[in-house]
Amino acid sequence: MIAILTSDPLLQRMLQLEVERGGFSLSTPEKATLLLCDATTIPRIPRRAAVICFEREGSASGAHHTLPLPYDTAALQALLQRYESPKALVPLSGGVLLCGRFISLSPTEERLLHLLLEGGGKAVPEEVLRTALSSEGDGSNLLQALIYRLRRKLSPDGVSRVRALRGRGYMLVAEGC
Repeated sequence: MIAILTSDPLLQRMLQLEVERGGFSLSTPEKATLLLCDATTIPRIPRRAAVICFEREGSASGAHHTLPLPYDTAALQALLQRYESPKALVPLSGGVLLCGRFISLSPTEERLLHLLLEGGGKAVPEEVLRTALSSEGDGSNLLQALIYRLRRKLSPDGVSRVRALRGRGYMLVAEGC
């Protein structure tokens, strides 16, 4: 669900037309998982949403993507597709967008997710994960506990997105909703 936050009526109307043209639906900012905004509204943005900001110069802090004004419609449509795709798994600060829903993650779970995403759909060896997470604690069950929690959070529909590959490690499967 997409919400538009801008004080510029012309930009508001142009973005509404872009959202409709892409076949997406508009929502209130409280329920949206993707916010389209201008630099003046970015301080009011909830943390659980992805943010595309439109600016005349520079990049907006707090935005996941910044598009210059005037924006390229093809670039905007590509970003809308990425964030609102029913198969999307998009990491955000504090969580992840999964199938259009925000799922909150702890900092350690977020770090594990990033490690699995960096694997690019291939197995990430357990030793690599253990070494990267070693600063989080020295318990031998830390990795298994994190994998368990991440699996539960990323499988609200019953589809397991974190797979164990015996002797090879763990792999993130980010398809299907």
